[in-house]
Amino acid sequence: MNRKIELLKKLSEDTYITASKLSNILNISPRTVRNYISELNERLEPAGAQIVSKSRYGIRLEINDSEKYQLFLDGLSDESDGDSYTRALQVVEYLLELDGSITMDELCDVFYISRSTLKTDMIEIRKIFKKYNIELDSRANQGLLVKGSEQNMRRCLTYIQRSNKTDFSSISRGDIELIRKIIEKCVNQYNFEISDYSITNLSLHIYISIMRIRSGKWIKVSSNLKKQLDVGPEQIIISKIVEAIEEGFDIKFTNDEIYYLLIQLSGKKLIGDISSNNNTIVTNEVYQLVGDMLLAVYKTLRIDLRYDLELITALSMHIIPLEFRMKHDITVQNSMKEEIRQRVILPFNMASIACDFLEKKYNKRLPDDEVTFIALHFYVALERKRSGQKDNLLVVCGSGKASSELLVYQIKENLGNYFNVVASTSRHALKNYDFSNVDYILSTVDIDFSIPVPIIMTEDFLEISEVKRIKKKVSENHLDKVLHYFKEDMIFWLDLEDKNEIIKLLCKEAIQKRAVPDDFYEKVLKREEIGRTSFGNLISIAHPIQPMGDESFVGIAILKNPIIWDDQKVQIVFLLSMKANGDRDLHDFYRIMGKLVSRRDFVNMLCKTNTYDEVVNILKEVSSIE
Repeated sequence: MNRKIELLKKLSEDTYITASKLSNILNISPRTVRNYISELNERLEPAGAQIVSKSRYGIRLEINDSEKYQLFLDGLSDESDGDSYTRALQVVEYLLELDGSITMDELCDVFYISRSTLKTDMIEIRKIFKKYNIELDSRANQGLLVKGSEQNMRRCLTYIQRSNKTDFSSISRGDIELIRKIIEKCVNQYNFEISDYSITNLSLHIYISIMRIRSGKWIKVSSNLKKQLDVGPEQIIISKIVEAIEEGFDIKFTNDEIYYLLIQLSGKKLIGDISSNNNTIVTNEVYQLVGDMLLAVYKTLRIDLRYDLELITALSMHIIPLEFRMKHDITVQNSMKEEIRQRVILPFNMASIACDFLEKKYNKRLPDDEVTFIALHFYVALERKRSGQKDNLLVVCGSGKASSELLVYQIKENLGNYFNVVASTSRHALKNYDFSNVDYILSTVDIDFSIPVPIIMTEDFLEISEVKRIKKKVSENHLDKVLHYFKEDMIFWLDLEDKNEIIKLLCKEAIQKRAVPDDFYEKVLKREEIGRTSFGNLISIAHPIQPMGDESFVGIAILKNPIIWDDQKVQIVFLLSMKANGDRDLHDFYRIMGKLVSRRDFVNMLCKTNTYDEVVNILKEVSSIE
């Protein structure tokens, strides 16, 4: 149970109780009792009550306004129970802190819930335990008993506390803040590179270690693991942190406990620039792993970053601490996780494919926090690549060489971010021109014969309004290329609830209506095995494990009701199939998808459509979002 709520329930209006006795009852330190009382009083004051203390007697509850306090208790009951997932977290925390077993009926009494409610919650409770390799043993007449390593139990408790958003979290904010200040002082003293989020995470790990040590639950670290930890600044810093913690919290850490914290710190350090004085050795094994990751991305999406030295270096440097975290089950938190999943869909998809190699190597699933950090490296690489991939422009001018040179100069000045001018020529020379390296023609004269690329008409001199018009024309042309993927015969409104049934139906239609191989469905399922094709806001983008067929296309399934797709609710399923030799317009498709996923209002509009035209009009609106 939430310790602050439990403490409040131990207080009486009639009798005093000492902090020492509360400390023993709740299995927390006297300092934590004092912190809890301070935090509780902040909530109780506007609710017509307060916790008062009297020297040599202890503390008691004083109620000044019975009606206000009753309303507070009613709200507190809702807050304590919360939704089913929040309650499941509270039960998990209680079971982890419990010495011995407990029956279902006893657990119901502790949380004031019915047996049927607890049975329902048990589904989620067991999922949480399974995630951290903790077994919930249930035997007749013996009750529930938690079994697992101390390290896994602490990892689970850390997750619970990070997930608890209420003011009545069982942790002491005062203690956490004190630990944080100690860490900040030590890392600053030794110029140790670590993010603010990692400091918060480490503070939580240390706090939980203190609580577990006080409960007599100690960590054990193998001698082999101790040998793997290099002597370096991390050991010095942890020694200083532990020294200050022991003094501030009146506690003693064993050698194994110190090594446990050293593992946490080593997994959270930031790797600096490869050219810095702090040498970081990137082995051939790491470079090979990065090469395999980039090859997988190329095979699946036909986006070739295998020779991007900056990306290779960045990923290699990132993987060094990442491998350490994976080996030792160290968790990190990415506060931008959901934003990255929803706003940079293509980089996240690339990262999911790339990380599949790491997951297979260690036989562990990477949390989305880690995958989204990798996605940022792909995002930077794609932006760098895109800045060097402008549309090739052929200039056609009928006013002579001088006018042609002036127009080319103006294009470079005003539209340099959009176009790479490959040449300038005359109208009559177009009939024998090789257009294999041309995306657009910008012409000052009418062209009345067939040309295999789009033509943008313009004036001899580019005014500001003309520059804006050309930019708009290019943007519309990119949109037209993306909308060409969407055909009326591949958009479906379905009343299905099974993920595989939806994929199978879309693939069956694709095999019948598009030039894709008969094993198209199997290839899509193989990509789904990697996971993470749902991006939030009811959107999923499925696709085969490799490009297939002679044309790119998109199928859409708009579901009557949302279903669970991986770990997300999904109501709109996009089936993307890219032609075998790749498609440079893929970036534009994912850009529109990124805009769509970040706008729930447009997603809701799509869910309510009934016709192809309605779908296309909404996609056009989405593409126009700045």
